[in-house]
Amino acid sequence: MPNVKVHNLNKYDYSEKFKGSMINIPAGGHIIMEYFEAEQFLSRANAVRFLKNGRQDPKTYKMLKIDEDDKKEAYDQMHGTKNEDSEKTYVCHACSKEFLTKTGLLKHIKSKHKDLMVDSEARDELIDDEDI
Repeated sequence: MPNVKVHNLNKYDYSEKFKGSMINIPAGGHIIMEYFEAEQFLSRANAVRFLKNGRQDPKTYKMLKIDEDDKKEAYDQMHGTKNEDSEKTYVCHACSKEFLTKTGLLKHIKSKHKDLMVDSEARDELIDDEDI
């Protein structure tokens, strides 16, 4: 399983016993955990201490969060999905040639296939576009 960073957003160090081991996360710091372990760790209720005035001790606040980029990467790895931007290709429907950018595809269409375009409004827009 993929590993993720678990961040402590509190200004106090956080400690909790989890599955027989003591987990210590420094204030503003992070630790590395396996994704499912991290999800279980974050979902558990912790031991709460109270101050003399009856309020919860801020040192026992469980202000933990899994790093968003790591969480997305773990999800992609577990579900076999990939980053859409790195895998995106643009395909010419006339000749099936693939391009990495939309601009490259439009240049190709303008130079090779503008006469095949049925939509006259789109064809005129392509011809008028000087950026391509």
